[in-house]
Amino acid sequence: MSTETFPQAPRAIIQLDLDYFYAQAEEVKDPTLKEKPLAIQQKHIVVTCNYVARRYGIGKLALLADAFKLCPELVIRDGSDISHYRRVSRQIFEFVKHLLNGDNIDHEGTNWPVKIERLGMDELFLDVTDIIGKHCANIPRPEGEQMTSFKLPSGEVFQYDEKVWDGHVIGSELHEPSFTQHLQVVRIASHLAAFVRLRIKQETGFTSSAGISYNKMMSKLCAGAKKPNAQTTLIAGPGAEDFLGSMSLRKIPGIGRVVRKRIETDLTTMLAEQEAERRDAKRAEFGMLSDYVDATPGDEGICGTAGDPSMAKPPTFTVGLVRKYLSLEHLERTLVTKTAGEVWALLHGFDNSQVVSTGLPSQISIEDSFPHCATEGEVEARLLSLTTDFIGRMEEEEWIPNTSRWRRHAKTLRLTIRRRQKGNVRAWMDDRESRSVPMPVEVWDARAEHKERARSVVTNSLMPLFRKMCNGEPFDLTLLNIAAVNFEKGEVDRDIRGFFGGEASVDANPASGTVGAAKMDDAPSTELRSSHPRNGSALEDLDPDVLNELPDDIRNEIMASMSPAVGLPPYILPRKPADKGKKRVGNGINAKGQKKAKPSDGPLHRMWRQGLASAQSAVADSFPQPVSEVAAPLGQEKLRRNGKGSAEVGHEIPSDGTAGLQQEADGEEGFECPQCKQVLYVWSVESHARSHEGAS
Repeated sequence: MSTETFPQAPRAIIQLDLDYFYAQAEEVKDPTLKEKPLAIQQKHIVVTCNYVARRYGIGKLALLADAFKLCPELVIRDGSDISHYRRVSRQIFEFVKHLLNGDNIDHEGTNWPVKIERLGMDELFLDVTDIIGKHCANIPRPEGEQMTSFKLPSGEVFQYDEKVWDGHVIGSELHEPSFTQHLQVVRIASHLAAFVRLRIKQETGFTSSAGISYNKMMSKLCAGAKKPNAQTTLIAGPGAEDFLGSMSLRKIPGIGRVVRKRIETDLTTMLAEQEAERRDAKRAEFGMLSDYVDATPGDEGICGTAGDPSMAKPPTFTVGLVRKYLSLEHLERTLVTKTAGEVWALLHGFDNSQVVSTGLPSQISIEDSFPHCATEGEVEARLLSLTTDFIGRMEEEEWIPNTSRWRRHAKTLRLTIRRRQKGNVRAWMDDRESRSVPMPVEVWDARAEHKERARSVVTNSLMPLFRKMCNGEPFDLTLLNIAAVNFEKGEVDRDIRGFFGGEASVDANPASGTVGAAKMDDAPSTELRSSHPRNGSALEDLDPDVLNELPDDIRNEIMASMSPAVGLPPYILPRKPADKGKKRVGNGINAKGQKKAKPSDGPLHRMWRQGLASAQSAVADSFPQPVSEVAAPLGQEKLRRNGKGSAEVGHEIPSDGTAGLQQEADGEEGFECPQCKQVLYVWSVESHARSHEGAS
């Protein structure tokens, strides 16, 4: 890397990596494990282990049986439940975020002085370029003092010696004007990284490693150079070029498996062709002795072999090897032009990707994989377990304890499955398929236990969705995933039926799985409330004013969702369902001038009549006077008058509930006030009578 290719504007990126995270989380929880070989088990493999266990030769993804052969005294901790690791990871992220940015920041990361990107549970990228730039512009230089103070936006201060580096350094300092600012920025960043690591250790007990360099890729690569509990700074220049050239191609972030395989295939072909040409040249020169020449010690050829080509072992595909044998033009012929340019830049240490602040997650998901799941009973059992954990995860992420409210709500619930394809032994390579439904309101109901909510979600939403996905065909699943997507800020929008209640807030701590009573801020004030349940909520949640302002089709949908045996709240009367196929123009005449047919005896009409009888009975029970004195039933003709003269059919109903200008009124639906002779809907009788009481 020549000096002409140094970053035009010096950047300082720190990559923090928490050491052997799962295992260290167990050590922090139980310090007696620190000196013992410790491994974290998920299913039948070791997902990670501490450095004591690694000295026995145990590595990541080792089979549990093989790990015990290497170390019989190995201590195992079950890591199948990662909720503890998630909480610790979030705690460390929040600590670093506030350490570097202070408290006056938003949740989205738009106003963070230091951009912090969270990668998985154990990695953080920090773009400290801006705060170091501001610090350099105002460095205090007291006479006779070697140490310099650095004040962070949070108010914390640390001191450093600007003439020395903190930690390990790769590369050499070039004494050129264009290089001076780069050196100053990354040197200060090395001290800042050491301070952040120290504070993480003090606050949480976790050790971490760090890489400091001029872009994200180089900082990530050098973070692994010295582990654990250490840090490395990579200086731009020839040292960085050599360091990158020694890296395996598979370690380069940004080069995916498909692109890497294509590059490796091309490189293997090219090396094989060159090896064949070399052998042909030797045979032409030495004849039968060429095989002995090839077997000369130390001459192993391009492919790292000697003698018989059939004994060749594949070469190690390093960045340096790719740069040596494959040109940009070759990559452009093999890959898409844009991809080729991006890969070429990465192979030479250029990475312009930005650190993107990690705000609130765009989705929250949980999944489980398994060898086989071939019956609905198994699917339902697995979904119940997953959904219970999923609801707990939602509360971990979105519940704000100090306000006892939800930060956001998701509008969509997504189910993803993976079917085992016939003849494919590598199930993880099979395609996934997903379908979605609106997020069930039960997820947000903190008045119920996690498992109770999960059972409702599985029974009413996930299992019907799964049956649609399988369409009655045999299946053998290897994965189930549940995800909440399409988040919106603010309180939870309940479904169309729950909308009619007042704003609900729960005085419970959902993280504990316990529930408390819901506070209904604007619940209707009346004693005429039913205690019957309706889809897990009381009928009293219905607000009559809102309900009766809805269009007929939506109102009928609400009616249809309620059991006729339960009935409607007595103070709410549903509008009479319209007869389909007949356009009404008023006064019982249809569009053709014919007398309207009588209403059908469908479920909505039966429900309407039951609601009407219930409301009339409730009105009678609500007042000390007989119902005939409170509101007398009116016939069709009298209903069309409002007591002060005739009214045209088709006008809007007054907001006080008077129905003298009623559309399509039927005789049994109207009542007349005995005091002012106003014609009323039955649902407005009570409030109208109280208006007289107030006036008196």
